[in-house]
Amino acid sequence: MKLWEKEDHILMMQNDLDGVNYKFSEAVSIVERIANLTNTLAVAAHDKDNSAASMMDEVGQTPEMVHDTDPRTQKQLETELRMMRELLEAKEVDFFAAQRALELKDEELNAVLRRWEVREKEFERMKEELWEDTDGLKKLYSLAQERIRDKTVGDLAIEKLQMEASQLEAEAAMSAMRKLADLTKELLEQNDRSMEIVKDVEINDVSCNSITMRTGGLEEAEKEVSRLFCLTEQLVKDAGFKDTELSL
Repeated sequence: MKLWEKEDHILMMQNDLDGVNYKFSEAVSIVERIANLTNTLAVAAHDKDNSAASMMDEVGQTPEMVHDTDPRTQKQLETELRMMRELLEAKEVDFFAAQRALELKDEELNAVLRRWEVREKEFERMKEELWEDTDGLKKLYSLAQERIRDKTVGDLAIEKLQMEASQLEAEAAMSAMRKLADLTKELLEQNDRSMEIVKDVEINDVSCNSITMRTGGLEEAEKEVSRLFCLTEQLVKDAGFKDTELSL
């Protein structure tokens, strides 16, 4: 339920409450009128009894005869009193119905208020989380500022260029090492094929000096690979790479 819908709902409940109060005021007014009519009837009956008694003393008539002298007024009062009682009963029924409706509206209002409190708590929690995120960003910004506080823009640019140059050197060294490894692999394969040929032909047709030269070439290649690998590791360390990146 949106906020404006809640406001409209509360306004309707307020109108219902005003209607109940109005009906209650009407009921109170009717009760007062009934009380006044009852008092009037009582006073009229008392006056009639007194006048009937005095007339009986003077003339010797019975109270029933004096009472019948003005029956229209008493009949009218009784009719009006009966109508007022019927109206009061109807108003009482309306009052209880309105009171029950008001209780239901009050329960609905309490439910709306409870939901509103839950929404407010959720909003407060989201606001706190937002503040925490903001504090985290401020801390990161402060750390970055502390890191570059004593460095100028030129220093940062030089560091960036040095890092890029180191990365390029490392990539070039790694590429050279791969090429040298491929070359060594080819030499080893050729050596294997040469050894197979040596086994198939006679020993007198193969010169021992050529075999010694091939073996010496392989040893030199292995030394060169080892030296280049050490150089690559040093370049990688200078560039800030990890061993895992080198293995990849």
